Amino acid sequence: MADSQSHPAHGAPGASDDAALASLTWRALFDALPDPAAVLDSRGMIAAVNAAFTAAYGPGRWTGRALDDAAPGFTRRPGPDGLQIAFAAPRALEQHAAALERSNRELERFATVASHDLQEPLRKISAFASLLARRYEDRLDAEGRQSLAYLVDAAVRMRGLIDDLLAYSRTSNRDLEIEPVDLNTVLAAALDELSLMAAEACAEIECGPLPSVRADLILMQLLFQNLLSNALKYRKGAHVRIVVRAERERAAWRITVADDGIGFDPRFSEKVFAPFQRLHNREAYAGTGIGLAICQQAVERHGGRIWVDTEPGFGARFHFTLPDPAP
Repeated sequence: MADSQSHPAHGAPGASDDAALASLTWRALFDALPDPAAVLDSRGMIAAVNAAFTAAYGPGRWTGRALDDAAPGFTRRPGPDGLQIAFAAPRALEQHAAALERSNRELERFATVASHDLQEPLRKISAFASLLARRYEDRLDAEGRQSLAYLVDAAVRMRGLIDDLLAYSRTSNRDLEIEPVDLNTVLAAALDELSLMAAEACAEIECGPLPSVRADLILMQLLFQNLLSNALKYRKGAHVRIVVRAERERAAWRITVADDGIGFDPRFSEKVFAPFQRLHNREAYAGTGIGLAICQQAVERHGGRIWVDTEPGFGARFHFTLPDPAP
């Protein structure tokens, strides 16, 4: 098939082609650096970071921040087009690794306290409240029975919050076990796990072919379960349509989970990924608000990112990327 695009005479690349190629080559080399690095503008502000920087210092919003405030101890070198390239000094990396290890130890201690010291009194509260309800319900007036019901419900919800907090802690702290993972299998398992919820929602689920990636299986399962559960929960009526698609990008796969549910104000597109953030009251939609935070942890620990496009009344489209260099 003939190419309709014009080319420079004699097949020689034009200046703009050379510049584009040089830019792409430089960016690829920068991203491939094994150690954390950042591109700085003329004011010393971060203009871009590589994958190793994100892996070491987290996936926060680095652009526009002063490097010395965000990650001190970097060595600076001249870069292309008047920019500077800053590289992490070995001492800075060692200090950051030690701080990260201390933080992880504290998180593990907290998880242990939450799973034992906090759960035990809640179990007793719930058990004795239920016992009181069974034995003395006929002796209590309507207000007393209502108060007892509030007590049982509060204990159950508190246990749910602690369980979800532990799940979030484990998602962010467990060692990754990277292996080949077929996302089609993960999706099928998630749909099977949510089959009753899907039936209740009269869900129509359309799934395109998904790739196999190198990832942690457990985190991929949590990711798909929470995104699908979210789509099933926030439906507009008695029916919901969900579409799952994959699209190849330059060095990653982009997966989209879209629904035609209630959607939400796009001003909250970042807030929804924070732990225990809810946009709706508990009476209308059950849950603790931890699911999307777990999704964000699962994606970012693999070096990807997650975001949402949404509009009230027109559903939500959750996208996430998983790095997968082309063979």
